[in-house]
Amino acid sequence: MRAAPWLAWPVGLALALGHLLGGLLPGVAFVVVDAAYVLAVVVTLHRGRWTRDRAALALLGAGVGIFALASLTGVPTARQPTAMLLNAAVLFAAAVALAVGAVALAHRMPGLPARLGVTAVVVGSAGYLLNLLARWAVVLSGAAPWQAAVEDRAWVANVYLRGLDGVPDTMSLLLVWLDLMQVAYVVLTYVGFAGLAVAAGRAGAVSGSAARAVAAVGGVAAGLTVLCAVLAPVSVVAAEAAFVLTIPFMSTLVPALLACALLTHTPTAAPSLARDPARTNIILGK
Repeated sequence: MRAAPWLAWPVGLALALGHLLGGLLPGVAFVVVDAAYVLAVVVTLHRGRWTRDRAALALLGAGVGIFALASLTGVPTARQPTAMLLNAAVLFAAAVALAVGAVALAHRMPGLPARLGVTAVVVGSAGYLLNLLARWAVVLSGAAPWQAAVEDRAWVANVYLRGLDGVPDTMSLLLVWLDLMQVAYVVLTYVGFAGLAVAAGRAGAVSGSAARAVAAVGGVAAGLTVLCAVLAPVSVVAAEAAFVLTIPFMSTLVPALLACALLTHTPTAAPSLARDPARTNIILGK
């Protein structure tokens, strides 16, 4: 039963990818399965009594929400402006949930790792939220056709990191910069929540082994993303890896791991003096 919360993220990932890439189920059937997934997560958390830590629930809920709702809106593209607006709204809500959860955790976990971690998350979130608001601006201003004409080569990391051909136009430059904000956001989220995991371990909110594992995942993911982005101009594999590692749902991976560690952690009870007369006598000097 304690393993159940840890399944929410990978199950959601499989569900989303199966639908977006493989047409897992017909539309109506997928909506039913999608709703069942969300309901199963909610029921599992309530039955396991893992609902007291609201910050952790916000972190886990961000991932569940992206998988459940972004799967319905589809891959964002200006060719489908309405779907892109809905997708941006889902991603915006998830990013806000992660930022709020990070601030709440840092508030109760003093220390440099917590302060650095929450700073990384907030700075990254600020740029990313501008990215998402820009998507709305593009559609509402009537510029969606211009974006659609260039987004395949200027809005996809595994393409533009390899280098743009010729002299890019204004829309291409805009899309590259907007997507770089997303890349920076995902990397800073990896780093930020790694720092918060260290702080949680020091505060006793999670076990030392869990804190080290979550921090390692965040650190390795951030380092690998930066390395792949640097190598992208000379390596197709690196470019593809950079693209996968910076897809928006990846920003919820480390937060979800930390959330599960927080929710399922059982504090070690301090030894009771009343149950240990010999220890009591030693402390009292008897």
